[in-house]
Amino acid sequence: MEGKDLIIQKILADAQAEADRIVNEATEYANGIIESANAQAGQRVSEAEKQAESAGKEYIARRVTVAGLDLKKARLNAKTQLIDEVYQKAGEKLANLDADVYKKIILGMLDGAAEDGDTVTVAKKDEKVLTKAFFDKYAKEKGISLKLGDTLGDFSGGLILSGNGVDKNMTLDVELKLLREQTEGQIAALLFKEA
Repeated sequence: MEGKDLIIQKILADAQAEADRIVNEATEYANGIIESANAQAGQRVSEAEKQAESAGKEYIARRVTVAGLDLKKARLNAKTQLIDEVYQKAGEKLANLDADVYKKIILGMLDGAAEDGDTVTVAKKDEKVLTKAFFDKYAKEKGISLKLGDTLGDFSGGLILSGNGVDKNMTLDVELKLLREQTEGQIAALLFKEA
């Protein structure tokens, strides 16, 4: 049990380090986008004020409001793009993990979901890593029966377990989507701390 905990701690530490690196890169990228958006918005506000001098205070107020909305919209778009990029890069890193680390992640997925008699479908790209021998060894250790499916999945990684009329989709895309639902607010808070 201690070895498993050490592996989990190592995976979590590596994932945290990678997440910190991605967050730092993303923060730098976001700051550049936000500075550009601020410059554009500032230019629009300035132009609006010059045009509004001759049209009166109402015209000035209207243009300033529009520029402020444009700035908010540009900032929101930049933040959305940045968050999308963070999760995209995390998915790419996850899909390109070292085979041994990747197998440990798959074992963790199996521990939470594999049942006796399940059929396992793996991604095309994983057929040389997630082999019949890999699943046979796992099944033997757990005292269950697992069958490797005859077809390969058209997904980026992870697996699908089928059995008892139920499919358990544990593909990397689905797992990353679930992770995003759980962590997007936290990532946004880290990336866009307000002064």
